[in-house]
Amino acid sequence: MIIGGNKVVPVIRDWVIPQTRYQEEKVLISLLAQSDLFDLIEKVEKGERLDEADGLRLLKSRDILALGYMANLIRERRHGKQTFFTLRTDTDTDTETETETKTDTDTNTLQTDAETIRTEGYSHFSRDAVLPYGEVRGAEARLERILKIREEQDRTGSFSAFMPLSDAFSDVFNKEETDEISGIGAATGLEDLKVLAVSRILLDNIPHIKTQGVMLGLKLTQVSLAFGVDYIDFFVGGGLTRQSVIRLIQAAGREAAEVSQRERQARGYC
Repeated sequence: MIIGGNKVVPVIRDWVIPQTRYQEEKVLISLLAQSDLFDLIEKVEKGERLDEADGLRLLKSRDILALGYMANLIRERRHGKQTFFTLRTDTDTDTETETETKTDTDTNTLQTDAETIRTEGYSHFSRDAVLPYGEVRGAEARLERILKIREEQDRTGSFSAFMPLSDAFSDVFNKEETDEISGIGAATGLEDLKVLAVSRILLDNIPHIKTQGVMLGLKLTQVSLAFGVDYIDFFVGGGLTRQSVIRLIQAAGREAAEVSQRERQARGYC
């Protein structure tokens, strides 16, 4: 622990700023010490689960630095520097499969839960939980849906990834109406990063936080890797290739790990 101002600040390891850049690290420590979210930073450092009141504070906060720090800490505890990615073509689609892998004992329960999920503003496609938060306005409403997903995961363990989407789910997959390079969408870039970070912080029981390159655009996709994201879907085309995706991930200081269509099915990824 390092003393910063009148507060005790957790030692910051490897988040954005290397240890050799001592002065910059001191600035970051000082900023986090002054954050209104400092007590939540301490909880995350200790591995404690945040409650509903904590989640509301996160969603209402404008301290994107503190949110990013907490989300990245959890991300790297799970996955280190590794970033998973999937390359999709026009013939690939997961939206045709809307059924959960079930056992004989829980079929009826999961069917009911999946239907509830779809009717309350987020979708359940294979083993991804998908929240189109562009359709859900207000911190309280978004928090309610995120926590319902966490409760469902506690109960069933059915999700392998959570993917918040700023636009309607169908629009994200309509590549003719979406600009993959610029990431034009309904939400601001700051809002996208906040929702991704808060999702990683609150959904401590879901392995992956996933995003779409088509939603964020390539540059913000890179930034998202410091805000809790560890899995990215890309659509191949428009100059985007496997090598360019690998370079994009590596340029963000991460290690690229491709998940093929076959591996994705075997692991339960979407």
